[in-house]
Amino acid sequence: MPDAMINGRMSEPQFAALVGAIAADPARRGRLVDLLREDHAVYDGRGTAAIVRMRGWILLAMARTGVSDAELVFVLEELDTGTDPYLVGAAARALRSYPRPHAGLAPLVAGALDNIRRRDEPLSFGVYGEYAVEDTGISAVGELLTTLAWLGPQARGVLADLEALRAPAAGLSRKRRLDLERTLGAIRDAGLHDAEARLAALGAPDGGKRVAGEEMRRPDHRRGEKRPERFDLFGDDTHRRLTSLPGRGQ
Repeated sequence: MPDAMINGRMSEPQFAALVGAIAADPARRGRLVDLLREDHAVYDGRGTAAIVRMRGWILLAMARTGVSDAELVFVLEELDTGTDPYLVGAAARALRSYPRPHAGLAPLVAGALDNIRRRDEPLSFGVYGEYAVEDTGISAVGELLTTLAWLGPQARGVLADLEALRAPAAGLSRKRRLDLERTLGAIRDAGLHDAEARLAALGAPDGGKRVAGEEMRRPDHRRGEKRPERFDLFGDDTHRRLTSLPGRGQ
């Protein structure tokens, strides 16, 4: 499809099909980054709920194909500033497809968990635009806890923060408290060094990475909000590399 046709007049079903086609073509996957840019013409004239659906679908496509270094900054930004359960859950799932997990990611995931835990709700990642009319077992908090389990011993630096969520005042549902205990176990278990083994031990389907995308109920997309000045997760060299991407520098 010519770039000139990827604009605000494109229907959402057309957009979803385009994202699927790009994700399925290794030669074109780099275009997913372009579609995530907040100033892309495809978002012109759209409401908040539509933008949330569209951006979430791209993050879920990245979760299927594997997040690259160029895509990682978008995933981290959503985790760092996100207030929308659907987008945060999709970003958490996408992060688990990044091939180089390390301890620097844990504080960001734990921070996203603290930000979103009181707004948690059932999500559906199966079909574009589909509402979760009942508890599907998927939620932003569940995805974030699974991602911390994926980090395993590399998330030991946030154990105290996670243990504090055991308190009733933390507001976690019974199901999420059970997820929390499994996550704590995965982080403490130094024997499960392999990320896929940790996810399998938790019972996460397909290593916790099988996805698609959907609608959600309380959209609050931050289009136009000032981006964080930087992510101090990788050191200055990686920061310079990430912010050198078009449209991502200060």
